[in-house]
Amino acid sequence: MYFLGFFGKSEKRYAGMSEAWKFRGVEFWDENMIFSETWVKKTSARIRAQKPDLAWIVSFDENENRGEMMEAFVSRYSRLQDTIGNKLLPVLLRATLEPSGTQLDNLSRAEKLGWVDSVERWIALRELRNRLVHEYMESPEDLLDALNEALESVDVLLDTRTRMAGVARTLLT
Repeated sequence: MYFLGFFGKSEKRYAGMSEAWKFRGVEFWDENMIFSETWVKKTSARIRAQKPDLAWIVSFDENENRGEMMEAFVSRYSRLQDTIGNKLLPVLLRATLEPSGTQLDNLSRAEKLGWVDSVERWIALRELRNRLVHEYMESPEDLLDALNEALESVDVLLDTRTRMAGVARTLLT
């Protein structure tokens, strides 16, 4: 994780780096994404196979496995989204000589470059992630709706990661 210090917001530090160091950050986050992607796929597939419904949600107290599975999914989903938006995206922008700024600026630029389908969709997924992580659920029905939305949106995150991985591979070859 020692690469993080080199890829902060300071363009002055970044500007003096060799090309090799710029691309090591891209390589690091691209490899990190493979791990996150694998576990999100596995956990979402396990939950989908159980066809969660309201009874599934309210059974968390009696069935620890379901609660732990839900917790694992939320954690992995959040980590994947955070890593794409907060780590890989700024590094890729800088490595492609695009300016890096606020997350909204970065997402807008990524949309123009074809890396993200829609800034609005990404923001909606970010709000969903926040609801899941911070447990703003008023009822089991709300949690079920959020879970189903998150399960459906896994493909959006994976498609975004795939497009960014293509950019990373181009930079690394």
